[in-house]
Amino acid sequence: MRVIFLTRQNPQGYRIQHYFPYLEIHGVQVSLRVIPRQREERYLLFRELPGYDVVYVQRRLLGPLHLFLLRRASKRLVYDFDDAVMYRSSRHSNPRSFSRRWAFRGMVRASDAVIAGNQFLRGEALKYVGVDKISVVPTVVDPKRYPPKDHGVQGDSIVLGWIGSGSTIWYLQNLTPVLETVYRRYPQLKLKIVSDRFFDCATIPTIKKKWKCEEEVMDLQSFDIGLMPLTDDVWASGKCGLKAIQYSAVGIPVVCSPVGINRDVVEDGLNGYWANTDSDWVEKISKLIEAPQLREDMGANGRKRVEESFSLDRASETVLDLFRHLCFEA
Repeated sequence: MRVIFLTRQNPQGYRIQHYFPYLEIHGVQVSLRVIPRQREERYLLFRELPGYDVVYVQRRLLGPLHLFLLRRASKRLVYDFDDAVMYRSSRHSNPRSFSRRWAFRGMVRASDAVIAGNQFLRGEALKYVGVDKISVVPTVVDPKRYPPKDHGVQGDSIVLGWIGSGSTIWYLQNLTPVLETVYRRYPQLKLKIVSDRFFDCATIPTIKKKWKCEEEVMDLQSFDIGLMPLTDDVWASGKCGLKAIQYSAVGIPVVCSPVGINRDVVEDGLNGYWANTDSDWVEKISKLIEAPQLREDMGANGRKRVEESFSLDRASETVLDLFRHLCFEA
């Protein structure tokens, strides 16, 4: 079986590339290509597609002409999306977009199978195709790559941690009043941001760490409490909870907004806390600061949850089964 994965400019490692070793072990020949921006280069790519058994498009929305050419060239077409691509982002005054909605509708209708990153996204796809066409495959991690934090090594400070891209750091920046309140109570507090972009939080000692793949796990292990604030809107509901999953994988508790898949990754009171209001955030973070054993216990629960529900092995098996089903049906 030959499968080609088509991505945006930046390939999505947590949705595509980490499946490759499992697929290759099971006899699948995989290729990864970025969909070109130039029309001529895109046409040349489409001419190669009939040589593959499955064409897998990750997140990209195409206009009618290019979708028609893609569909015509693909023996079997799979569309995978892990964001609310049918809406504009949380920062936009009007999340509704006719052009995005129309392009999304076209992608899911043209595909032989649709993979949604969470139940909210599944619901969006169900507006246009039947339930049998849609699978839910969450964003996952390989627990073997994330050794649990050693809670027995206690430093002088408590580190609140956030990891993510600069495009989403404003969610954390909105939490600044909360962090300042907590810091006034607990002067041993530090904030650590692992990203490609930062903001100044003058009243709180802040560690600004440039994200590096080879240092990602060590950075996560340096956190005592992981933060994942979101706004409660349609765009954020499409998020697939990677931060919360990574925090849990290394065995640290999570305080998060109960939006979208966060409610599935974090069970309130078991492996972290939900926080809706500023007072909730202050209360939940304070509880964890004051109770080292609680942090360790919740972290262990989070690690178990990742192993059971958000592990790479399980997701890879689901994807392989889908490919085999599509090719067998044909």
